[in-house]
Amino acid sequence: MTHVLHFAEIDSTNDEAKRISRTLPPHHKATVIIADRQTAGRGRGSNIWHSDDEGGLYYTLLLTCDSFLIKDVDKLVEKSGQIVVNVIRELTGIETHMEWPNDIILNHKKCGGILIETVSGSHAEKPDFMIIGLGLNLNQLSFPDPIKHAAISLRQTTQTLYNKFDFIEALTKEFYECR
Repeated sequence: MTHVLHFAEIDSTNDEAKRISRTLPPHHKATVIIADRQTAGRGRGSNIWHSDDEGGLYYTLLLTCDSFLIKDVDKLVEKSGQIVVNVIRELTGIETHMEWPNDIILNHKKCGGILIETVSGSHAEKPDFMIIGLGLNLNQLSFPDPIKHAAISLRQTTQTLYNKFDFIEALTKEFYECR
């Protein structure tokens, strides 16, 4: 059974996963961290992920690593992107695609982003924990000026209100099986 932590507001679900990982035993299976709003959501490098409380999915899965090597992070990003694209198609019928390095694209706009991080002892080839973070624009009706022309939500495309817990369940199952 996967442990789920749900926050109304948090700095970053990936940052919370890092904090949690410091207290977990190496045989820990999985923890899902979700938030209704992030105050310091982020993407690759110094990129910020807009994380208001208007219906986005802010999700992180913290997993122990059995055979995953740090050098294989790029392969995991690609595999994770395919999982997200497949789950979106399965739950909505919408066709999206992954654009390297970590964007989920819908109608030439960004509807999601993946951030994969690892936690390990110094100089380790195999991480102790893998962190798969996802920001997905589910139910937003609009976006603020800096990103309104570059971002899109699934709801803006279909006019359908989506249940984020359906996505959480499907994503967790698929991510857990791919590790």
